[in-house]
Amino acid sequence: MPLPVLAAVLHAAPTGVGVLDARSPALPLVHVNPAWERLTGVPAADALGRHLGTLACPDTDPGALRVLGAALREGREARVVLLSARPDGGRWWHELHVAPVRDGDGVLTHLLAFSTDATARVEAEARLSRLATGPDADLPHRSRLVEALERELATPGAAERTAVLFCDLSAWAEGSGRAMLGGPVLAAVAARLRAALRRSDLLVHCGDGLFLAMLCDLPATGAEEVSARAAAAVKAALDEPVAADGRLYPVDGAVGVLVHPAGASPQDLLGAVDRAVAVARATSAG
Repeated sequence: MPLPVLAAVLHAAPTGVGVLDARSPALPLVHVNPAWERLTGVPAADALGRHLGTLACPDTDPGALRVLGAALREGREARVVLLSARPDGGRWWHELHVAPVRDGDGVLTHLLAFSTDATARVEAEARLSRLATGPDADLPHRSRLVEALERELATPGAAERTAVLFCDLSAWAEGSGRAMLGGPVLAAVAARLRAALRRSDLLVHCGDGLFLAMLCDLPATGAEEVSARAAAAVKAALDEPVAADGRLYPVDGAVGVLVHPAGASPQDLLGAVDRAVAVARATSAG
């Protein structure tokens, strides 16, 4: 396709398109189309020269930023969703699909970033998660963990630095009454677990008193030790009673952690976690 025709196509495209210069170490934006400007609220004059990562809010998912950064550095395709903010302060979910562009000799010259507003979809998924988990824990559901694991493990070298931690309160709830898993008690436990984990660790509630957390970006050597310390911190977080409804509730739970085995899929890892939870529950019942 002749360059003038290609430029006209990009200009008229209803989807936001940004072009990055892959020959520059900084990977700057060198062109954005009008749809990109409308979507992001950032005029072309302000967007050019910037890195895609600067479009994300400070509290966006660190795992998504790692996937995006690795794809840009390695010149390969990737799809991520970032929490972004427009110049007027409005926050939105920015879905980016990055694709490499090579010349006739196969040399990477540019990267295309196709941009869409995923806010409606992300918010709808969040509403479904809240319906699935109940409002008390205010945490995403297991499906979010599966998606995050798949995204994280797609990054080269991330597998051996990823683990899943579980905290199972079901045995405690059986002894204390099922009502203990609802209302402010569960919300207080969720807040306690969040505080014990790193900000980058994804905590989800699977229902029935089972919490799972994805621990990523562990050291290449010593992942077992670091993840074990995380499990100890979660266990310690349950040592003190939680305050809810003006009362103190002592809580107890089985805690464990599994580092991603070499060559395993996210489903393999979660299957191993499920088996470990089942063993912990059988031991408690016995």
